[in-house]
Amino acid sequence: MERIPDFLALTVAKHCHKANNEYRKSIGEKIQEDSLMDATAEKRIGLVQAVQWLYAHPDAKAEDAHEQWRKAKRAAGWIPAARTNHERKEHAYLFPWASLPLPQRRKDEIFLETARFCFMAPWFTKALKEHELLSEMGIDGSAGAEGLTMVQEALNLFAGLAVALPKIVKLAEYTRLGDTISQIGVCLETVEFSDRATQK
Repeated sequence: MERIPDFLALTVAKHCHKANNEYRKSIGEKIQEDSLMDATAEKRIGLVQAVQWLYAHPDAKAEDAHEQWRKAKRAAGWIPAARTNHERKEHAYLFPWASLPLPQRRKDEIFLETARFCFMAPWFTKALKEHELLSEMGIDGSAGAEGLTMVQEALNLFAGLAVALPKIVKLAEYTRLGDTISQIGVCLETVEFSDRATQK
């Protein structure tokens, strides 16, 4: 399957958006919106399309994803500029990967790694299988699978961030992000202990 249901791609996009927000906070950058659902429709659609593209291209690198984003932006009428201006459709990062500042390249890396970890997560696999089974029976499984992912969303986000971000960001340079990861680790240990106790 080279394409996943859009509702599932949206769930992954939420995690990627949250991961990038945490990184942006760690480097003192202003956050445009706390939740992806507070973003513009254009941005939500763009991130869902980015997730779909990454799922269909498992060997893609961060620079490949950036070039795909540039292509989509240019097709939508955006042009490169010194500063981003949404009204004029001018973007400060609509330049080749190699010319981007390091923090901007890391955003692409974080997005890619977070999406990849979501694709490998048990909740993602389970939701995808349920959707496929229901589709085979001629039933629209979007609502049921979306409910499953929404129930798991908080834990899934913690798991994705805990594994993905330390591989990319030097936590020693970003104390705030390091504290976030530490808190996530405690949450995961608590959940894992609770799961084992329940299984017994």
